[in-house]
Amino acid sequence: MKTKNKPESQSLPSPQSPVRGTTCGQVAERAHHLWEQAGRPEGQAQTHWLKAEAQLRSSPSPASNM
Repeated sequence: MKTKNKPESQSLPSPQSPVRGTTCGQVAERAHHLWEQAGRPEGQAQTHWLKAEAQLRSSPSPASNM
């Protein structure tokens, strides 16, 4: 059985070092929002994922506000 490989530009990157205090689901949700704001362009998954990570990294974590 042959497996088709997705083109690199269409697969979401797996974060090597996750953003502290967030889950991959949170990054994915933010990346999806960025993708929608950009007009849903094809082939931009990695760009949106990295922007989402950067935004989450720069925003204060909910735990630090206690």
